[in-house]
Amino acid sequence: MKKLKILIYSICIGAFFPVGSLYAQNVSIRAGIYDFTGMAASEIYRVAPTIQFGIPVWQRNKLCMEVIPGFSFKSKDYNENHHYLYMVPLLFSMNYTAANPDTKVFPVFSSGFTFLGKADHNVFMDKPIYSFTYGFHLGTGIRAICKNKSQLSLTLTYNLLIPPVMEKVNPSGVLIMIGYHFKVKSEQ
Repeated sequence: MKKLKILIYSICIGAFFPVGSLYAQNVSIRAGIYDFTGMAASEIYRVAPTIQFGIPVWQRNKLCMEVIPGFSFKSKDYNENHHYLYMVPLLFSMNYTAANPDTKVFPVFSSGFTFLGKADHNVFMDKPIYSFTYGFHLGTGIRAICKNKSQLSLTLTYNLLIPPVMEKVNPSGVLIMIGYHFKVKSEQ
């Protein structure tokens, strides 16, 4: 338990106070959908459009730790009432790139921790319900190298989230994302 606590604190410190420079790192922008797998969530919300921004904080050879904040929103008419769902996912992901030196298309595997802040508002409640949940994710994807050394990606990530005790809607789901990875250049 002590080692897990040290690992979590190290990840948080590395995410907010990166040791290395961000220059020459592959920053990414992703857009896609969040497909809910829980029965109540998938019945009400089905899928939610999602955007994400990936920031690498540590990289060694083919391993890369990435912090990925995002935003999801869904507005839905259900039982003649309007429901609004706002989600802010934060993924701490360890990526393994299985690329050979001469390949243009290669697979990427990822896993890590997921934190999710959620605001749910509908006419049944006087005020929005805010909740915070956490869990794990496991993903895979394909990246293709473009002519200017940037990369295009298609990823599929399953989020297994542990809902709060009083929460009736399980926000676990699948992220299907298309992304663009590019290097940040220094102005020196």
